[in-house]
Amino acid sequence: MLNLKTRQEISLPRTGTNDEEPSWATDSRHVVYSVQRGRKRDLFIMDVYDPVPTQITHGAGNFSAPAWAPR
Repeated sequence: MLNLKTRQEISLPRTGTNDEEPSWATDSRHVVYSVQRGRKRDLFIMDVYDPVPTQITHGAGNFSAPAWAPR
């Protein structure tokens, strides 16, 4: 990410071997993305002001291509 006011680059923490397919929420504060660990894919969400990744998918299956739905 880039802070447009300060021009400071901010790196988000990595959660797997491939953190991909980010989708920004309409509030510009949250990002959901796909994480690959081995052969399994799960979705994580993160708040940019408190960058602690939270896994939101669990169990069997592979989850990818996250997108925010309109309200």
